[in-house]
Amino acid sequence: MSLFVRGCLRHGQHLVVLGATGAAGRATLQLARSAAGRVTAVGLEPDVLDEQLVAGLTTDAIQLGTDETTDALLAAAHTADVAIDYLWGAVAEQLWAAVGAARRPHGRTLRHVQTGTMAGARAKLTGATLRGADLRLIGSAPGAYSFSDLMAQVPALLERMAADGLTVAHTPFFLADLAAGWASTDRARTVFDLR
Repeated sequence: MSLFVRGCLRHGQHLVVLGATGAAGRATLQLARSAAGRVTAVGLEPDVLDEQLVAGLTTDAIQLGTDETTDALLAAAHTADVAIDYLWGAVAEQLWAAVGAARRPHGRTLRHVQTGTMAGARAKLTGATLRGADLRLIGSAPGAYSFSDLMAQVPALLERMAADGLTVAHTPFFLADLAAGWASTDRARTVFDLR
């Protein structure tokens, strides 16, 4: 829903994924691989960003919190069409500042799709940034779309998942091991087997 319905990602467009090193971000990269022309992965973990580059899931990567972050975001902001944002907070503010400074081509829209708040529940957007760029802020979660809208997309999503070979690293735990699963610090997604 975030990528193709709310974000309206079209073939050949430039996608920026804020929070690309998390499980949802990695899945987004996999689903976008066959559609986006350029993909910029933004995240904290340099080893995961490197893996994504090597696997061909992303065209370029931006590590947050480095001396190069601002310049790299500025370069990405110049041509970005869609930003899927799992982070929000200060990271969204950094992207918007880059969009404001990038001197984007007139009429080029950036659809910023907000889907998570891992970096903070609030983000400040200056009026000057909003006036100076064609920036569209879009939410993507139940409430921004109906359950029937979601269900209408399931067949296309399943086809895309199969075609793009979507995999999500996960560690299964049985309910008998609930405490161990809950306490797991494994980078893979914890999944509880109810059998």
